[in-house]
Amino acid sequence: TPRVRHDVLLRAAMDVLVEADAPVPVCEVLAEVARRMEPTDYERSLNPSGNPRFDTSIRFGSGCLSAIGWICKSPAGWEITSEGRAALVQYPPREFLAETNRRYRKQLAERRASAAGSPTRAEGSAASTGWTDPRWQVVRDAITAVPEGSWTAYKDLAELSGLPARAIGTFVSTNEV
Repeated sequence: TPRVRHDVLLRAAMDVLVEADAPVPVCEVLAEVARRMEPTDYERSLNPSGNPRFDTSIRFGSGCLSAIGWICKSPAGWEITSEGRAALVQYPPREFLAETNRRYRKQLAERRASAAGSPTRAEGSAASTGWTDPRWQVVRDAITAVPEGSWTAYKDLAELSGLPARAIGTFVSTNEV
């Protein structure tokens, strides 16, 4: 089954940002990644929302990078932080995405625990209601990465996670996301 190389694409986006002296418009980041990485036919193909899969992957990943403080997003574009520069040096390409996801999950857990007023998992969370497949965490993280005022389709989340779109609709309607 064809897959999107999320790790390679996100790292390439960071490499574009590390070379810039100022925020880089998102469209320029995406174009430069496409030029450098030569996305596969599958990555260039359009998802159900009509966007290239590699574009969707980088945009979702940028939400995690922003949340953990490795990039700053503004109307002017994306800019790497000093923490992001350090991460590029510290984590080899194959470990970079795993570390990004680990830090992002940790931050989410801390935020949820703080909101619940408890260091334990809030009742009604995906794990406490039977949604234990790790792909549901991918869905939760992707939804959390969508900027306020923006949206994504269940079909996009299905493609990202490998879960059926209808099941994602049920998950979203029955869980606090």
